[in-house]
Amino acid sequence: MSIFSNNRLLSIVTLALLVVNIFTLVLLWKHKNVEPFQFTNKQMPPQQLFEFVTKELGLDSSQQKTYQLLREEHQNGQKQLQENIKMAKDEFYTLLKNNVVSDTLISKQNEKVAKSLAAIDLYNFKHFQQVRAICTVEQKVKFDTIIREILNRMSNGRRPPPPPNNEDRGNRPPPPLDREGNLPPPY
Repeated sequence: MSIFSNNRLLSIVTLALLVVNIFTLVLLWKHKNVEPFQFTNKQMPPQQLFEFVTKELGLDSSQQKTYQLLREEHQNGQKQLQENIKMAKDEFYTLLKNNVVSDTLISKQNEKVAKSLAAIDLYNFKHFQQVRAICTVEQKVKFDTIIREILNRMSNGRRPPPPPNNEDRGNRPPPPLDREGNLPPPY
């Protein structure tokens, strides 16, 4: 009699699994046309970014010509700044070849990288000031709402997230400090 009860239990489990699998397949089939999650901070090619800004702000033809000139000037100037950042980082990481490197030299090279990064941020800031200046009052309001998205799309989403509010921290303890009392580097 136990063989029949074991077979009956096995049949019930098999039937239940079959029903669950069919249900899962129906759900997958029903939702197959749902578009996958799209990252909003993927980098846009410059022409698409130009079109995005032009469309979102509703720039007229005169504004578009001015914006095009500003954009070309910005791209040309940014090339040199990007090269400066690359050279500064190369020099900084070349220090790894040395077995002994003074903290002063490390700090000096790190400051050089930081100044290069600050220079490009300042350059971008001034560029967007110029772009905002060609906007009408209504367009300036729209510009102020989309500038974060523009920056994210320019930078391939590599900007760090904004710092959390104290409310967001909840009851989490502060992050642990290293031996020198500094915060660990972000990953």
